[in-house]
Amino acid sequence: MKRFAVICSIFLGLSPTILTAQDAPDWWVGVWAYDVTWCAGQGAGPPIEITSDTLFGYENTCSISATNEITEATVHMLLKCSGEGEPYKTEYIFLRGESSLWMWLGYDEPMQFHYCN
Repeated sequence: MKRFAVICSIFLGLSPTILTAQDAPDWWVGVWAYDVTWCAGQGAGPPIEITSDTLFGYENTCSISATNEITEATVHMLLKCSGEGEPYKTEYIFLRGESSLWMWLGYDEPMQFHYCN
């Protein structure tokens, strides 16, 4: 995924900026749901919450160890996670939509999450 971020930067002619979680822009901070009904506690799953330094998911928690801002609307995150008792590292690409957040795991299609007010 890091290679994807670099390729995007080169393609867009941008020089990526490495930021620590504390310095990161906050457009992704909030409560987001894959299905808008999840915002009200209905449906199959709970929403995720992203703070400036942590991503709280369903049965997992990830600390944001680094962000790489590719564009004003695209960020690459390195995460240290724990889920179901097991630690692991992962990385995501987040893309900002008008009223949504797209999360790409590096395979398949990006997933759209809706902002919960």
